[in-house]
Amino acid sequence: MGLVEQGWNISCLSSSPTDAYNTNHVPENNTVQIKLKGNCQGRDGCYLVVCQGENEQWEEDNQRLEECKNHSPFERLPDYNSWEGGRTWGEWCSHIEEQMGNTFQSSQGCRSGVSEVDAVLPNSSDPNIPRFVLTNRFNNYHFAPGPIETTITLNNAYDHIPYQFYAFGRGGQNNLATGQIEGESRSQQQGQLTFNFGEEGNVSKCVTITWDPYGRVFDSQSLEPIANIKVNLLDKDKKPVSQITKNYDITGSNGVFNIQVEKEGFYYMSVNTPSTHEFVLNPKLNPNYKYIYSDLYYPNNSFFEKAGIPTHHDIPLNPLGPPYRSSIVIYEKSLNQMDMGNNVKFEGKVSHPLARICLIGEISKKEYACTQADKIGQFQIFINKSSYPQEALIIKTAKVNPNNINQFVSQSVNLESLLTPIQILANKTTARFEPLIRYIEGYVYNSKGLPATNADVFIRLKADNKIVGRLKTDKNGFIKINSSQLPLFDYYLELRSDNNEIIKINTSKFISQNKDYLEKNNINPMINRQDDSKNINENNQNIYKNITENNKNTLDSKNLNNNKTFNFEIKAFLLLFVIIILIIIAFLIFIYIKKKSLLTN
Repeated sequence: MGLVEQGWNISCLSSSPTDAYNTNHVPENNTVQIKLKGNCQGRDGCYLVVCQGENEQWEEDNQRLEECKNHSPFERLPDYNSWEGGRTWGEWCSHIEEQMGNTFQSSQGCRSGVSEVDAVLPNSSDPNIPRFVLTNRFNNYHFAPGPIETTITLNNAYDHIPYQFYAFGRGGQNNLATGQIEGESRSQQQGQLTFNFGEEGNVSKCVTITWDPYGRVFDSQSLEPIANIKVNLLDKDKKPVSQITKNYDITGSNGVFNIQVEKEGFYYMSVNTPSTHEFVLNPKLNPNYKYIYSDLYYPNNSFFEKAGIPTHHDIPLNPLGPPYRSSIVIYEKSLNQMDMGNNVKFEGKVSHPLARICLIGEISKKEYACTQADKIGQFQIFINKSSYPQEALIIKTAKVNPNNINQFVSQSVNLESLLTPIQILANKTTARFEPLIRYIEGYVYNSKGLPATNADVFIRLKADNKIVGRLKTDKNGFIKINSSQLPLFDYYLELRSDNNEIIKINTSKFISQNKDYLEKNNINPMINRQDDSKNINENNQNIYKNITENNKNTLDSKNLNNNKTFNFEIKAFLLLFVIIILIIIAFLIFIYIKKKSLLTN
């Protein structure tokens, strides 16, 4: 059966929990119903794809542990630390380790439930990526072309994790690419998965939903979230609650606390405040707090808590001196970009609400696009491919002026906090987006700067290192890959030469190494392009096949182990088969001899 290459259209679906689940929480069984609305642009209909991000709480705690390595466990925390001042770094770090053990570590990835679509989605086979069931009886999660309005049941939905939904549909026929890319793992299905996105509806904002049964501690004047504040859960007698899970939590860089309640009843909360703030009944509140925070909690306020249905409380602390200021933290694992047809979508999350986010060219220093994060720090930016830069984009941030939401107060990402004794998520590397190249043509070089001749080049997804394509350079180190053969998510190239040298090639590096070639041939690698020319040479037989297995590790170990296991199973089966045949033959001989003996007698 020949390979048939098809393009794909992709569009965002707006999403919201149904009324029954509109209490801003996920039930105990981690199942929630979602209303979806949008449009299917596919020629024959669309498949549903659900994507999830990282759990920022786990990521932040992991960075805190890195900071722990810089201190002796017997060293005292600074006096102004709000987490029970006077304790040691060892005690603090032990708490963080315990907290991480109770936090669900999610994987960034997507799933459709259809093998040919899952083939190039990151972490599609990860068991922690939510599975979903359509309440309507659509075949294989498939929608008819046109408007979409339905409800799905999403399983394995967790707190602190963002979710987005898309409609994938086949477009028109594409010309065969220059060669075809051979995938690392294969399926029995025939056909070739490629992407050629539609023209309509691609710049509409993709709605992100989360379930965060928590509150935030913030400065009542600056409206900034305050880190390292211990929030305690008290019983009806205003004593620390006795339960199996911890009865307190410590805020992260986004001011978030989350305390699990085991039994229904009335509760109170108390706050261990630093010497710079007070927890009072009538704090001096900036009137713009309503744009960010809600359900404010004050001392001695009781509330009724049901097991599995957490209530939401934001806690203002009144500054005794200058308002609290801290650095903006960029959650680097939340950063992602996706090809949306005429546009590329950039998304991520920062610690500060309503922060200004700008994408700046790493080389040109040009400001390409800016946006404002929402009240929990999530942001999305769309850049048209006609103006998509051929360089990495550095993320710059600025705080919102609490007295004028429409103005921004410029702030360095790396500015140290005035109160936080631990530089939570201090940016040791610059947060950035690599160019999402949509057409590859040029030369690949080895570590010595020479063209890598007749070498293997792998295409790996950045999110999980899964290999989604493989090809060979020609005798000059040249490769050419059409748009339809490149994944829609962040990816990078991996070079493997004859001497087993492995080199990771970021897309910005590939562009830089081929700058003169691209300019001379008037090639814009950021624009979709199909090249109908014949294969470069006989070595460049890039056959792209569906990939259905998730591959997080390197090529050799997994396939080698699988082959060894497979060969062992075959040998064991053959040996068992031979033994059974010999037993049958021996039994028949025994019967023959026995009958012959009886006849003789």
